[in-house]
Order: sequence, then structure tokens, then C-alpha cells
Amino acid sequence: MKRGELVLVSFILVIMLIGIVSAFGVGQPCDNFKCYGIVDSSDNLPALEMTKGEVKTVNVNLQNMVGNESVTVKAEIKEGLSIASINQDTYLVPAQTSNIQAPLVIRISSSAVVGDTTKIVVEFKTVTSGAGGMVAIGTGMTISFDVVIIEKVEQASAYDNVWLWVVLIAVIAVIIALATKKKGKNKFK
Repeated sequence: MKRGELVLVSFILVIMLIGIVSAFGVGQPCDNFKCYGIVDSSDNLPALEMTKGEVKTVNVNLQNMVGNESVTVKAEIKEGLSIASINQDTYLVPAQTSNIQAPLVIRISSSAVVGDTTKIVVEFKTVTSGAGGMVAIGTGMTISFDVVIIEKVEQASAYDNVWLWVVLIAVIAVIIALATKKKGKNKFK
């Protein structure tokens, strides 16, 4: 095959494949992560810190920004089923949208061990209806992150801070009252 023919065949192949390009995308969740606060050193995954007995919802962002056709996306948890669940397994992602949320619920047992890490892997694949009711699976994307069990940190409650302020104000009031009383005695001498 001559160079000119090879270029022509390559050009035609590229033109034919343009229609196959998928515009579907998945955004790695950031909310509840302290925006990737911890990074696991082994495979640089973002980590979600949770305490024993805690439940959090992590929103995975589905996008379809190119083209004019909606896509149906099937979600499947591949790893971490012991703590992760997803409320629905398919999502319709309209064309030109970037804000379809797929909520992933993470539940940590009250008997979990501090320091344990569980890897969560969720796969999202486009699905289309074919002839005769058959379903074809197309483009797929996977998100993954670690869930790390940490010790619950007790924070001072607002009630504790109120008592601190009450005591502080009372001490200041006593000092002002004593200072005013001394000035009043000195005036009449």
C-alpha cells in the first residue's frame, strides 16, 4: 500500500470512529473527603475518614457534556460491598449535563476497628437497548477510594463554651463592681 493510500484509509477510519466517541464521564467524589485529605501511599487513592457507627453519603458526579443524546448508565459496586451501597443501579444522564448525582452510602459498623481500611470500587457503564430487547454495555469508567476508620474526636460542645463565657463575664462584672465601689469610697473622703 502506498503512503497516499494509507493516509486516505486512516482519514476515513478516523471519520468513521468519530461517531463512536462517548461523552460520558464520572467525577471522583470530593465532598466528605476533606477534599482528598488523606492519600494512601500504595496507589495514591483519595481516602474518606469515618468513625465507628458513622454513615455518610458520597455523591459521584455523572456527566454527559458532548453530543445531543442522553445516556443510561449502570452502576455496580465491585469492591467494598460490606460497607457501601447504592440506592439505584441505573441513571439517565441527559445530554449537556454535568451534575447528575449518584449517591453512594457508606455505613461503618459500631464494631469496626480503628485503623482498618476498606477499598471502594464502583464501576459505571453506559447501556443501550438493542434489537429484540437485548441490552448492550458500552463505555465504562471506574472510581475508587479508600475508607479509613479513625478514632472519634470529641469536640467541645456549644454548652461547654457557654459556661466558659458566663464565668468570664461574671469575673469581669465583679472586677468592675469592686473598682467602682473603691472609686465611690475615695470620692467621699
